[in-house]
Amino acid sequence: MTKDQYVSVLQQHLKDIPAHEQEEFINDYKEHFVLGMEEGRSEEEIADRLGPPEKTAKEIRAQYQLTAAEQKPTYKSVSKAVFAAVSLGLFNLIFILGPLLALISIPIALLITAGTLVISPLLLLIQEGIGQSYWNKGFLMIGYVGVGLLLGIGTMKLIQWMYSLILRYVKFNLRMVRSESK
Repeated sequence: MTKDQYVSVLQQHLKDIPAHEQEEFINDYKEHFVLGMEEGRSEEEIADRLGPPEKTAKEIRAQYQLTAAEQKPTYKSVSKAVFAAVSLGLFNLIFILGPLLALISIPIALLITAGTLVISPLLLLIQEGIGQSYWNKGFLMIGYVGVGLLLGIGTMKLIQWMYSLILRYVKFNLRMVRSESK
């Protein structure tokens, strides 16, 4: 594969990355060809050493998504980084998606519990109506709401911490995939 062919395939597979970022990556790979040719290698040898452009594009997209998620860790950006890393192969499907699903279940359970505690006074009102027993349990209901709110706030902080943990794990996994491919 020639330099032009390699760069063309790489560009086709990097269409979902912003143009200025895409151009930067493409220029880096063009530079690989220039440096390799200065060392006396042919374009085909350089292309073989770089690996298939499709795989290279997947690795670039994964790294780009990971960097974007580190700069602005939102649910959407972290999800994109995870799925870009998962797209690199079966190994990643097992070793990223499995632990991720286990980790996600913890804050979901905590948020459900917090929500249940916050709405428990309404559930009690529906069950018993407004009567003497409803007012007798007032402090208990206020306590449930308070614990539910605290649990909800704590869970949101846990989710922020988990974002950074997930991103570090994906970054570690990408380094492992790169070292396997070399």
